[in-house]
Amino acid sequence: MPFVKRLKKSQQQHMLSLLVCIFLIVAALIVFSLEVTNKQTNHSNLQATLSQGTSATLFVNKLGDGQGNVSSKPIGINCGDHGAHCIEYYKSGTSVTLTATSDSGSIFGRWYGDCPTTSTNKCLLIMDGDKSATAYFDKKIPTQKPKLTVVKAGTGTGTVTGTGINCGSDCTESYTSGTSVTLTAAPLSGSTFASWSGACTGTGTCTVNMTSDKSVTATFGPVSTSTTATWYPCDTNTCTSSSSCGYIKGSITKTCPTGKIAQTGKCIPMPNNHVGQSYKSGNGWYCKFHCNSSICWTSDGCALVQCK
Repeated sequence: MPFVKRLKKSQQQHMLSLLVCIFLIVAALIVFSLEVTNKQTNHSNLQATLSQGTSATLFVNKLGDGQGNVSSKPIGINCGDHGAHCIEYYKSGTSVTLTATSDSGSIFGRWYGDCPTTSTNKCLLIMDGDKSATAYFDKKIPTQKPKLTVVKAGTGTGTVTGTGINCGSDCTESYTSGTSVTLTAAPLSGSTFASWSGACTGTGTCTVNMTSDKSVTATFGPVSTSTTATWYPCDTNTCTSSSSCGYIKGSITKTCPTGKIAQTGKCIPMPNNHVGQSYKSGNGWYCKFHCNSSICWTSDGCALVQCK
């Protein structure tokens, strides 16, 4: 009998433990059911709030091969190469201004999405519903600057100078379009500046408006000197002085380059058909007839004057 009593007591304890477990399971199910119900209620409330237009979501994106960032006012959006906050919630009816700022070496292209498709970097959105905006950035294309080329020509020497030009050796330069460049030509010793050609003409300073590529040529020549060659009319082709001819000597002026002088060649008797002419010149020949008040002799001659 004691064994039976002990068994009944053990069964009673087992039943009590079983009841406790059942109670705990039921309590857990009740708590879980309440949490689910609460979440469903909150979700329903959120949907109702959004449907009533009290909140709206703004989505921002950045595209293109350029770099830049989009910010907002009121603050909230900081999206692009310098921020990753590209979603923000605003009260319905809020005015939000987006600003696209390009990095150095890039340029803002345009907006897409709910922003007007314009190239201005600001976009105004009225948050009367969910909105999206995409900012497109491009890489800057380097501006091609017009180039000025200076060329020196001629048998003389000299330099051409101007802003960015020292030709000499530095004869090309690129400028911002619309730049006005003044060039000055300076001949070196023994030379003279002859003229400009190309984008400039004349012999003064040269001013070039750099709206496109331009070329200017400066021509330099040797210094010219004026030398006087003395010649004598004669009746032979070997006349070299007034004493040997016995006639009145004449003189001509011939311009020769530096380092050369005008020299008189042999006298050549004039043919009869030139009687009565005082001078005859051509291809370097200078001629004179010996005349008195009434008669011109044909024995006067011509001399070829050359620079030697």
